[in-house]
Amino acid sequence: MALDFEGLRKHKMEDLTASKKASAVLIPLVKDERDETGFSVLFEVRAEGIGQAGEICFPGGRIEEDEAGEEAAIRETSEELLIEPDTIELLAPIAEQMGPKNRKVKSYVGILHNYKMTYSEDEVARVFTLPLSWLMKYEPISAKTTYSVDESDDFPYELIPGGRSYPFSKRERTFWFYKTSEGTIWGITAEALREFLRIVVKL
Repeated sequence: MALDFEGLRKHKMEDLTASKKASAVLIPLVKDERDETGFSVLFEVRAEGIGQAGEICFPGGRIEEDEAGEEAAIRETSEELLIEPDTIELLAPIAEQMGPKNRKVKSYVGILHNYKMTYSEDEVARVFTLPLSWLMKYEPISAKTTYSVDESDDFPYELIPGGRSYPFSKRERTFWFYKTSEGTIWGITAEALREFLRIVVKL
């Protein structure tokens, strides 16, 4: 059997580090004349009956097949906040991070024009805003944790050198916590927020 190296040379790098499924979120800015920056950041509190109920998050969700990340961020924001897509001004992509269940989360920032604090009660318990200038000055709490291989009785340890004593690597992760009057922002939401603020502070 002859090998087709010409075909091999056309092969593109494959990303096997995460699930093929990905999500997108929007970091929504709303105009706020009371803040020195002119803006506040909008947050959602997840409704009861859905995953991670009660947690603070940004609007967003799964990226559908043949849909770009920014399209998903706008679509999900429109659905969750009950606003028209053309009232969302996308400004820039922020970061691509590893979220829950080994799923990539792409974050974007945008401005909501003429937003009236509406939301879908099926997915959102409430919304609130925090002044952008306050967030830019805030020092979040950080805490490190370590992930390790969960030993399983049916894992074929006999097939690897050292068996059960094999030195599996451990993965360290830093979690960030923003303690606010509306609750604690943490997890992938805090990570995306921190990256956005890091960029904005440098402007």
